[in-house]
Amino acid sequence: MGSIIYPPEIRGRPWPSMASTAKAFSPLDIAGLQLWVTAGITFAPNQWSDRSGLNHHFLQPTPTNQPTTDTDPGFAEVNFNGIQTWMAASFALAQPETIVICVAPQQSGVGTSPFDGISILTMALYHASSTAHTMFAQGAATSGSQNVASIADGVFRVWSFQYAGTSSFMRQNGTQSASGLINLTEGSSPANGMTLGGLGNHGAQFKMAVAEICIYNRALSAGEMRSVELYQGTPRGIAIA
Repeated sequence: MGSIIYPPEIRGRPWPSMASTAKAFSPLDIAGLQLWVTAGITFAPNQWSDRSGLNHHFLQPTPTNQPTTDTDPGFAEVNFNGIQTWMAASFALAQPETIVICVAPQQSGVGTSPFDGISILTMALYHASSTAHTMFAQGAATSGSQNVASIADGVFRVWSFQYAGTSSFMRQNGTQSASGLINLTEGSSPANGMTLGGLGNHGAQFKMAVAEICIYNRALSAGEMRSVELYQGTPRGIAIA
């Protein structure tokens, strides 16, 4: 009787046809992606290129206003100095929408904003003090805010902002703010695009480091939002709840 030849998986090796073919998650897998930028992949001082395929690039043609890049925490980041560096992307930006950003605020003080609508009709993570950050949208008619306290500067976190009227909320590393839902509205003139590094009128600058940004033109489900948060946070050592 001939010797018994065991199938490969019995000998500790999977059948070739059973090898994993799972596709890695990409922000493009979720419908509605309007802008996607990643430090270290698509950044140049004059243009932080959009990976969504829509060419919604962040631009800064003036050398003295251009941010820099480095890898201080072990991964690439784009640095805004809080004095004169900023970038702007022009595209339609209106509710409902979802913004997920991996960012480290690096200064305290009132009246500073890391990103917002390109006009003064602001949609932003507002750095109110060294221990408080606020999500807000300020429109022609009304505005609202939501605070998260006791947040140290210089620490990268994944922030998610969902702007959808009375269903608006903010999350930090996957956990929603304890202050609950608020009403955020852009008023009669929605902001057009986004500015990084200062308010849309460039009247207030913000010192910060940004690793990645994804913007969607709809309210993401909880599962979708978590997928984007994990995508941004896990490779950078950020635990997502």
